[in-house]
Amino acid sequence: MTDIIKTKRLELRRPVVADAPALAVALNNYEITKWLAKVPNPYSKEDALQFIASNADKVRPNYHIHHDDTLIGGIGLGGLVGLGYWLTPEAWGQGIATEASAALLDLYFQEFDAAPISSGYLKDNVGSARVQEKLGFKITGESMIESLLLGTSGHVDTRITRADWIANLPKLTEMGLL
Repeated sequence: MTDIIKTKRLELRRPVVADAPALAVALNNYEITKWLAKVPNPYSKEDALQFIASNADKVRPNYHIHHDDTLIGGIGLGGLVGLGYWLTPEAWGQGIATEASAALLDLYFQEFDAAPISSGYLKDNVGSARVQEKLGFKITGESMIESLLLGTSGHVDTRITRADWIANLPKLTEMGLL
């Protein structure tokens, strides 16, 4: 996949070492990390550097979400559940997770063999539920996952196929996301 994905408001960029301080500050926030199954809290600069190094050779890389050259989140397709994302609290409620996810999924469904993408969200994460509904993900079931911070937690499992994506494109275009 490409190193940079641009949307109307955002740049999704592959993580680089220079991002480590901002990443450590952003993810050293329990209100973010409680929704992320494998992210520790506190989150250190060393944790950030390990994450960045682990991303270097991925075919489906993770990206940092930047707005006005400020790191405000992260997104990727190869995590624990497939599509995963997070945002700093200042970016919540502005459609940024939906915009970034739409851009990444659109690129994925254009460039790859278009295997379905799984995702999901912890049951109480209303914001992620709304993002996935807008994108056209379908609920496929419920499971339990192990979260570093919350222990065993209920998880809503979702999935989107290339056909679902194509069917949802007019709505996403009308919303100004593509």
